[in-house]
Amino acid sequence: MRVTAYIICLTMLVFSGCSRTRAVKCAQQKAATPLFRIMEKGEYGYINGEGKVIVTPQFIGGQEFAEGIVAVICCKAPLTCPSHVAYFNCAGNLTFGNFEKGRPFSEGLAAVEYKGKWGYIDDSGKMVIEPQFVSTAGTAREFHEGLAAVPVGDKWGYINKVGKFVINPRRMIISLQQTPGISEFSEGLAAVNVNGKWGYIDKTGKLTIATMFDFAESFSEGIAAVSLAGKHGFIDKTGKWVIKPQFDAVWSFSAGSAPVQLSNKWGFIDKSGGFIIPLQFEDALPFSEGLAAVKVRGKYGYIDSVGKIMIQPQYDSAHNFTRGLAMIQMGTDPASVKTGYIDKRGKMIWKPTR
Repeated sequence: MRVTAYIICLTMLVFSGCSRTRAVKCAQQKAATPLFRIMEKGEYGYINGEGKVIVTPQFIGGQEFAEGIVAVICCKAPLTCPSHVAYFNCAGNLTFGNFEKGRPFSEGLAAVEYKGKWGYIDDSGKMVIEPQFVSTAGTAREFHEGLAAVPVGDKWGYINKVGKFVINPRRMIISLQQTPGISEFSEGLAAVNVNGKWGYIDKTGKLTIATMFDFAESFSEGIAAVSLAGKHGFIDKTGKWVIKPQFDAVWSFSAGSAPVQLSNKWGFIDKSGGFIIPLQFEDALPFSEGLAAVKVRGKYGYIDSVGKIMIQPQYDSAHNFTRGLAMIQMGTDPASVKTGYIDKRGKMIWKPTR
Protein backbone atom coordinates (compact mmCIF):
# COMPACT_ATOMS: atom_id res chain seq x y z
CA MET A 1 0.00 0.00 0.00
CA ARG A 2 1.15 3.52 -0.73
CA VAL A 3 0.68 6.19 1.81
CA THR A 4 3.81 8.48 1.02
CA ALA A 5 12.97 34.18 11.41
CA TYR A 6 14.22 35.02 8.01
CA ILE A 7 17.68 35.43 9.49
CA ILE A 8 20.51 34.25 7.31
CA CYS A 9 23.56 33.96 9.45
CA LEU A 10 26.88 34.76 7.85
CA THR A 11 28.66 32.28 10.08
CA MET A 12 28.47 28.91 8.36
CA LEU A 13 28.71 25.56 10.05
CA VAL A 14 32.22 24.17 9.90
CA PHE A 15 33.16 20.64 10.90
CA SER A 16 36.73 20.09 12.05
CA GLY A 17 36.31 16.33 11.83
CA CYS A 18 33.65 13.85 12.78
CA SER A 19 34.72 12.50 16.12
CA ARG A 20 31.81 14.37 17.71
CA THR A 21 28.26 15.14 16.79
CA ARG A 22 27.50 18.84 16.93
CA ALA A 23 24.30 20.80 16.76
CA VAL A 24 23.41 24.36 15.95
CA LYS A 25 20.37 26.13 17.30
CA CYS A 26 18.86 29.45 16.21
CA ALA A 27 17.35 31.46 19.01
CA GLN A 28 14.53 32.27 16.58
CA GLN A 29 14.21 28.83 15.00
CA LYS A 30 10.42 28.64 15.40
CA ALA A 31 10.04 31.54 12.96
CA ALA A 32 12.99 30.62 10.77
CA THR A 33 12.63 30.52 7.00
CA PRO A 34 12.38 26.87 5.94
CA LEU A 35 15.38 25.31 4.26
CA PHE A 36 15.35 22.63 1.57
CA ARG A 37 17.84 19.82 1.00
CA ILE A 38 19.93 19.79 -2.17
CA MET A 39 22.77 17.66 -3.51
CA GLU A 40 25.83 18.74 -5.48
CA LYS A 41 28.68 16.44 -6.40
CA GLY A 42 27.23 13.78 -4.13
CA GLU A 43 27.11 15.96 -1.01
CA TYR A 44 24.11 17.49 0.75
CA GLY A 45 23.48 21.11 1.59
CA TYR A 46 20.45 23.40 2.02
CA ILE A 47 18.80 26.30 0.19
CA ASN A 48 16.08 28.72 1.22
CA GLY A 49 12.76 29.19 -0.56
CA GLU A 50 14.30 31.57 -3.06
CA GLY A 51 16.96 29.09 -4.10
CA LYS A 52 19.85 30.74 -2.26
CA VAL A 53 22.42 28.35 -0.79
CA ILE A 54 22.36 28.73 3.00
CA VAL A 55 24.38 25.66 3.96
CA THR A 56 27.04 24.73 1.41
CA PRO A 57 26.84 21.08 0.25
CA GLN A 58 29.34 19.20 2.40
CA PHE A 59 27.52 16.28 4.08
CA ILE A 60 27.19 12.67 3.00
CA GLY A 61 23.63 12.50 4.33
CA GLY A 62 20.92 14.86 5.46
CA GLN A 63 17.32 14.88 6.67
CA GLU A 64 14.61 17.39 5.89
CA PHE A 65 14.21 20.30 8.31
CA ALA A 66 11.81 19.70 11.20
CA GLU A 67 10.98 22.39 13.74
CA GLY A 68 13.86 24.54 12.53
CA ILE A 69 16.55 21.91 13.10
CA VAL A 70 18.02 19.25 10.86
CA ALA A 71 20.29 16.26 11.32
CA VAL A 72 23.12 15.63 8.88
CA ILE A 73 25.90 13.08 8.55
CA CYS A 74 29.18 14.94 8.62
CA CYS A 75 31.61 12.07 8.60
CA LYS A 76 33.13 11.19 5.22
CA ALA A 77 33.86 7.64 6.37
CA PRO A 78 31.05 6.66 8.76
CA LEU A 79 32.15 3.02 9.04
CA THR A 80 35.31 4.18 10.76
CA CYS A 81 33.65 7.01 12.63
CA PRO A 82 31.01 5.95 15.18
CA SER A 83 29.90 9.51 15.97
CA HIS A 84 29.03 11.44 12.86
CA VAL A 85 25.52 12.90 13.06
CA ALA A 86 25.09 16.63 13.57
CA TYR A 87 22.04 18.76 14.31
CA PHE A 88 22.12 22.34 13.10
CA ASN A 89 20.14 25.27 11.80
CA CYS A 90 20.97 28.72 10.49
CA ALA A 91 22.71 30.22 13.54
CA GLY A 92 26.10 28.53 13.19
CA ASN A 93 26.66 28.11 16.94
CA LEU A 94 27.87 24.69 18.04
CA THR A 95 25.92 23.59 21.10
CA PHE A 96 25.87 19.81 21.62
CA GLY A 97 27.11 16.52 20.23
CA ASN A 98 28.37 12.95 20.58
CA PHE A 99 25.50 11.02 18.96
CA GLU A 100 25.89 8.01 16.70
CA LYS A 101 22.47 8.37 15.08
CA GLY A 102 19.61 10.82 15.18
CA ARG A 103 16.01 11.18 14.07
CA PRO A 104 14.05 14.35 13.21
CA PHE A 105 12.67 16.67 15.86
CA SER A 106 8.98 16.30 16.61
CA GLU A 107 7.03 18.04 19.36
CA GLY A 108 10.27 19.55 20.64
CA LEU A 109 12.24 16.32 21.06
CA ALA A 110 14.49 14.14 18.88
CA ALA A 111 15.52 10.53 19.36
CA VAL A 112 19.30 10.04 19.38
CA GLU A 113 21.57 7.05 19.80
CA TYR A 114 24.41 7.43 22.30
CA LYS A 115 26.78 4.55 23.08
CA GLY A 116 24.39 2.09 21.49
CA LYS A 117 21.28 3.20 23.36
CA TRP A 118 18.43 5.49 22.34
CA GLY A 119 17.24 8.50 24.32
CA TYR A 120 15.75 11.92 23.56
CA ILE A 121 17.19 15.44 23.46
CA ASP A 122 15.43 18.78 23.43
CA ASP A 123 16.29 21.62 21.05
CA SER A 124 19.01 22.91 23.35
CA GLY A 125 20.79 19.55 23.21
CA LYS A 126 19.84 18.56 26.75
CA MET A 127 19.23 14.84 27.20
CA VAL A 128 15.73 14.88 28.67
CA ILE A 129 15.14 11.12 28.41
CA GLU A 130 18.34 9.22 29.18
CA PRO A 131 19.62 6.71 26.61
CA GLN A 132 18.18 3.35 27.65
CA PHE A 133 16.33 1.74 24.77
CA VAL A 134 18.18 -1.03 22.97
CA SER A 135 16.82 -3.28 20.26
CA THR A 136 17.48 -4.88 16.91
CA ALA A 137 13.80 -4.34 16.06
CA GLY A 138 14.32 -0.71 15.06
CA THR A 139 15.06 2.78 16.27
CA ALA A 140 13.14 4.89 18.74
CA ARG A 141 10.47 6.88 16.93
CA GLU A 142 9.25 10.49 16.87
CA PHE A 143 6.74 11.88 19.35
CA HIS A 144 3.21 12.26 18.04
CA GLU A 145 0.33 13.42 20.20
CA GLY A 146 2.58 13.21 23.23
CA LEU A 147 3.71 9.60 22.82
CA ALA A 148 6.65 7.90 21.09
CA ALA A 149 7.15 4.26 20.17
CA VAL A 150 10.37 2.77 21.58
CA PRO A 151 11.90 -0.70 21.21
CA VAL A 152 12.79 -2.90 24.16
CA GLY A 153 14.42 -6.10 23.01
CA ASP A 154 11.97 -7.65 20.57
CA LYS A 155 9.04 -5.68 21.99
CA TRP A 156 7.60 -2.20 21.45
CA GLY A 157 6.02 0.21 23.89
CA TYR A 158 5.03 3.88 24.04
CA ILE A 159 6.54 6.46 26.37
CA ASN A 160 5.52 9.99 27.32
CA LYS A 161 7.79 13.03 27.30
CA VAL A 162 9.33 12.24 30.68
CA GLY A 163 10.28 8.75 29.52
CA LYS A 164 7.59 6.88 31.43
CA PHE A 165 5.90 3.94 29.73
CA VAL A 166 2.26 4.72 29.09
CA ILE A 167 1.83 1.53 27.06
CA ASN A 168 4.09 -1.24 28.32
CA PRO A 169 6.30 -3.10 25.83
CA ARG A 170 4.63 -5.99 24.03
CA ARG A 171 5.37 -8.07 20.97
CA MET A 172 4.01 -6.15 18.03
CA ILE A 173 5.25 -4.71 14.79
CA ILE A 174 5.33 -0.94 14.81
CA SER A 175 6.14 -0.56 11.13
CA LEU A 176 6.76 -2.92 8.27
CA GLN A 177 7.96 0.04 6.22
CA GLN A 178 9.77 3.23 7.13
CA THR A 179 6.77 5.29 6.08
CA PRO A 180 6.27 8.61 7.88
CA GLY A 181 3.31 8.52 10.25
CA ILE A 182 2.76 4.77 10.21
CA SER A 183 2.16 3.46 13.73
CA GLU A 184 2.72 6.76 15.41
CA PHE A 185 -0.42 8.06 17.05
CA SER A 186 -2.73 10.04 14.79
CA GLU A 187 -6.15 11.27 15.84
CA GLY A 188 -5.89 9.22 19.02
CA LEU A 189 -5.12 5.84 17.47
CA ALA A 190 -2.03 3.96 16.28
CA ALA A 191 -1.83 1.09 13.81
CA VAL A 192 -0.10 -2.04 15.14
CA ASN A 193 0.59 -5.50 13.81
CA VAL A 194 0.04 -8.52 16.04
CA ASN A 195 0.60 -12.02 14.66
CA GLY A 196 0.64 -10.79 11.09
CA LYS A 197 -2.57 -8.74 11.13
CA TRP A 198 -3.07 -5.01 11.59
CA GLY A 199 -5.45 -3.21 13.93
CA TYR A 200 -5.49 -0.09 16.10
CA ILE A 201 -4.79 0.73 19.74
CA ASP A 202 -5.76 3.80 21.75
CA LYS A 203 -3.47 5.75 24.07
CA THR A 204 -4.04 3.32 26.93
CA GLY A 205 -2.89 0.42 24.77
CA LYS A 206 -6.40 -0.98 24.43
CA LEU A 207 -7.09 -2.66 21.09
CA THR A 208 -10.04 -0.63 19.82
CA ILE A 209 -10.11 -2.02 16.27
CA ALA A 210 -9.33 -5.72 16.01
CA THR A 211 -6.23 -6.94 14.21
CA MET A 212 -7.84 -8.21 11.02
CA PHE A 213 -6.31 -6.20 8.17
CA ASP A 214 -3.42 -7.08 5.89
CA PHE A 215 -2.13 -3.53 6.26
CA ALA A 216 -3.30 -0.34 7.93
CA GLU A 217 -2.41 3.32 7.58
CA SER A 218 -2.66 6.10 10.14
CA PHE A 219 -5.99 7.88 10.55
CA SER A 220 -6.34 11.06 8.53
CA GLU A 221 -9.41 13.27 8.45
CA GLY A 222 -11.32 10.76 10.55
CA ILE A 223 -10.78 7.68 8.38
CA ALA A 224 -7.94 5.28 7.65
CA ALA A 225 -6.87 3.34 4.59
CA VAL A 226 -6.65 -0.42 5.14
CA SER A 227 -6.19 -3.49 2.95
CA LEU A 228 -8.00 -6.81 3.08
CA ALA A 229 -7.71 -9.77 0.70
CA GLY A 230 -5.69 -7.75 -1.79
CA LYS A 231 -8.07 -4.78 -2.01
CA HIS A 232 -7.97 -1.39 -0.32
CA GLY A 233 -10.71 0.65 1.33
CA PHE A 234 -11.33 3.01 4.25
CA ILE A 235 -12.68 2.55 7.79
CA ASP A 236 -13.84 4.93 10.52
CA LYS A 237 -12.64 4.92 14.14
CA THR A 238 -15.08 2.19 15.11
CA GLY A 239 -13.64 -0.10 12.44
CA LYS A 240 -16.74 0.23 10.24
CA TRP A 241 -16.23 0.37 6.50
CA VAL A 242 -16.76 3.87 5.13
CA ILE A 243 -15.58 2.90 1.66
CA LYS A 244 -15.52 -0.84 1.08
CA PRO A 245 -12.30 -2.49 -0.15
CA GLN A 246 -12.37 -2.28 -3.93
CA PHE A 247 -9.23 -0.48 -5.06
CA ASP A 248 -5.89 -1.88 -6.17
CA ALA A 249 -3.98 0.83 -4.28
CA VAL A 250 -4.78 4.01 -2.36
CA TRP A 251 -3.25 6.93 -0.51
CA SER A 252 -4.64 8.37 2.71
CA PHE A 253 -7.11 11.26 2.59
CA SER A 254 -5.75 14.79 2.36
CA ALA A 255 -7.76 17.98 1.81
CA GLY A 256 -10.94 15.94 1.50
CA SER A 257 -9.81 13.59 -1.26
CA ALA A 258 -7.68 10.49 -1.76
CA PRO A 259 -5.91 9.10 -4.83
CA VAL A 260 -7.04 5.57 -5.73
CA GLN A 261 -6.01 3.06 -8.38
CA LEU A 262 -8.12 0.69 -10.45
CA SER A 263 -6.96 -1.25 -13.52
CA ASN A 264 -3.64 0.64 -13.59
CA LYS A 265 -5.29 4.07 -13.67
CA TRP A 266 -5.39 6.63 -10.88
CA GLY A 267 -8.11 9.11 -9.94
CA PHE A 268 -9.39 10.91 -6.84
CA ILE A 269 -12.38 10.09 -4.63
CA ASP A 270 -14.23 11.97 -1.89
CA LYS A 271 -15.22 10.52 1.49
CA SER A 272 -18.38 8.99 0.07
CA GLY A 273 -16.26 6.96 -2.34
CA GLY A 274 -17.45 8.89 -5.38
CA PHE A 275 -14.97 10.01 -7.99
CA ILE A 276 -14.28 13.74 -8.08
CA ILE A 277 -11.47 13.35 -10.63
CA PRO A 278 -11.93 10.35 -12.94
CA LEU A 279 -9.47 7.50 -13.36
CA GLN A 280 -7.01 8.73 -15.98
CA PHE A 281 -3.50 9.07 -14.58
CA GLU A 282 -0.59 6.63 -14.61
CA ASP A 283 0.25 7.66 -11.04
CA ALA A 284 -0.96 10.23 -8.52
CA LEU A 285 -0.02 11.68 -5.13
CA PRO A 286 -2.31 13.27 -2.52
CA PHE A 287 -3.13 16.97 -2.66
CA SER A 288 -0.79 19.23 -0.74
CA GLU A 289 -1.02 23.01 -0.63
CA GLY A 290 -3.68 22.93 -3.33
CA LEU A 291 -1.84 20.83 -5.92
CA ALA A 292 -1.30 17.12 -6.58
CA ALA A 293 1.41 15.45 -8.63
CA VAL A 294 0.13 13.18 -11.42
CA LYS A 295 1.80 11.15 -14.15
CA VAL A 296 0.71 11.55 -17.77
CA ARG A 297 2.42 9.77 -20.67
CA GLY A 298 5.44 8.93 -18.55
CA LYS A 299 6.00 12.39 -17.07
CA TYR A 300 4.85 14.10 -13.86
CA GLY A 301 3.07 17.43 -13.60
CA TYR A 302 0.57 18.97 -11.17
CA ILE A 303 -3.20 19.39 -11.15
CA ASP A 304 -5.60 21.51 -9.10
CA SER A 305 -8.58 20.26 -7.10
CA VAL A 306 -10.81 19.90 -10.16
CA GLY A 307 -8.21 18.03 -12.19
CA LYS A 308 -6.99 20.91 -14.32
CA ILE A 309 -3.30 20.67 -15.21
CA MET A 310 -1.53 23.64 -13.62
CA ILE A 311 2.09 22.56 -14.22
CA GLN A 312 2.64 20.62 -17.41
CA PRO A 313 3.94 17.03 -17.10
CA GLN A 314 7.68 17.20 -17.72
CA TYR A 315 9.44 15.59 -14.76
CA ASP A 316 10.54 11.98 -14.29
CA SER A 317 9.51 12.07 -10.62
CA ALA A 318 7.67 14.58 -8.46
CA HIS A 319 6.88 15.07 -4.79
CA ASN A 320 4.29 16.93 -2.75
CA PHE A 321 4.48 20.67 -2.24
CA THR A 322 5.82 21.60 1.18
CA ARG A 323 6.22 25.17 2.36
CA GLY A 324 5.73 26.47 -1.16
CA LEU A 325 8.19 24.24 -3.03
CA ALA A 326 8.09 20.75 -4.51
CA MET A 327 11.04 18.46 -5.14
CA ILE A 328 11.23 17.17 -8.71
CA GLN A 329 13.66 14.78 -10.35
CA MET A 330 15.04 14.35 -13.84
CA GLY A 331 16.31 10.99 -15.03
CA THR A 332 15.30 7.45 -14.16
CA ASP A 333 18.68 5.78 -13.58
CA PRO A 334 19.39 5.94 -9.82
CA ALA A 335 23.06 6.50 -10.61
CA SER A 336 22.33 9.70 -12.54
CA VAL A 337 19.04 11.13 -11.22
CA LYS A 338 19.16 14.89 -10.62
CA THR A 339 16.98 16.68 -8.05
CA GLY A 340 15.61 20.21 -8.16
CA TYR A 341 12.79 22.37 -6.76
CA ILE A 342 9.89 24.24 -8.36
CA ASP A 343 7.37 26.71 -6.97
CA LYS A 344 3.60 26.55 -7.47
CA ARG A 345 3.83 28.37 -10.80
CA GLY A 346 6.24 25.77 -12.09
CA LYS A 347 9.21 28.14 -11.89
CA MET A 348 12.49 26.30 -11.34
CA ILE A 349 13.85 27.54 -8.00
CA TRP A 350 16.78 25.12 -7.99
CA LYS A 351 17.89 23.52 -11.23
CA PRO A 352 18.33 19.74 -10.90
CA THR A 353 21.73 18.69 -9.58
CA ARG A 354 23.18 15.56 -8.01
